[in-house]
Amino acid sequence: MSRLYDLKAAVLATWLLAGIFADGWAHNHIDVDSFFTPWHALLYTGYLANAIFYGWTALRARRRGRSWAASVPPGYGWAAFGVLLFFVSGLGDMTWHILLGIEVSVSAGFSPPHLGIMISTGLIVSAPFVAAWKRSAPPTNWSEWLPVILSLWLSLSLMTFVVQYVDPLVVNSAFVRPQHYHDQAIGAMGIQLHAAILMAWILIALRRWRLPSGSLTLIITLNVVALSFMRDRFFLVPAIALAGICADLLMRWLDPSSTRRPHFHFFAFCVPVVHFALYFAAVRIAHGIAWPIPLWTGSAFMAGVVSALISFLILPAPIPES
Repeated sequence: MSRLYDLKAAVLATWLLAGIFADGWAHNHIDVDSFFTPWHALLYTGYLANAIFYGWTALRARRRGRSWAASVPPGYGWAAFGVLLFFVSGLGDMTWHILLGIEVSVSAGFSPPHLGIMISTGLIVSAPFVAAWKRSAPPTNWSEWLPVILSLWLSLSLMTFVVQYVDPLVVNSAFVRPQHYHDQAIGAMGIQLHAAILMAWILIALRRWRLPSGSLTLIITLNVVALSFMRDRFFLVPAIALAGICADLLMRWLDPSSTRRPHFHFFAFCVPVVHFALYFAAVRIAHGIAWPIPLWTGSAFMAGVVSALISFLILPAPIPES
């Protein structure tokens, strides 16, 4: 039953994040001038479905004599709190829009109600991943892995959505002409940030489990598909999907784990380098690269360095015993 619960939670979390991305698409393509929009309808019905799901779970547990603290399965406590926080943030968002208007550009990602919505959504979409982490027995087949993989993808995609104003899969400055210093600086740092977010989630999962074949392809491909809708960067999808396949092949070849530290750190370096090498190949074919050669080659290499450094934080060297 716990595995079925995970799957239901992951599906409802997908509905919620679909609403977030739909609203983001609307703000990027349409002059949104009201709180009451079809995209907000998708978002808030997704929230309502999650609220009913966790509320019904808690009420059933209470009827069986459990305390409120034990009314949701292990790993889902923060998701239940996220449902409450989302409710408060949603009311705040409606009030904010009515009194102060609709945010535009980068400021939309930093209004207090939107920050509350993003934090609460993160608590909800990461719940199946957290629940699986707390169990001693790992998933054994794809039907059990699917909620974990979906939750990992949702958590990663939410973070890349929040920073989409610098994410290279959304805002691509490598082919912008004429080139300016700030275009190059923001573009290069966006690559490092995307690599850090992507690899942090993957490496955390690999420290805990041996992920099934195809999981990285699914996660990376779904992430680029979702982000490509933000500013119609669909030409990147085939290249990044291929990068996901390469990540899976590297995972099978190197078998990175907590007991194979050199392989773990080398994997962390290789995946972003391949990822952004294919990224720049797609940019070159579709639009041409306006960046100088040292910038785009060095950005791909530095993405690997950033990821490798993160891998040492996630899997540090053991402290010698005195």
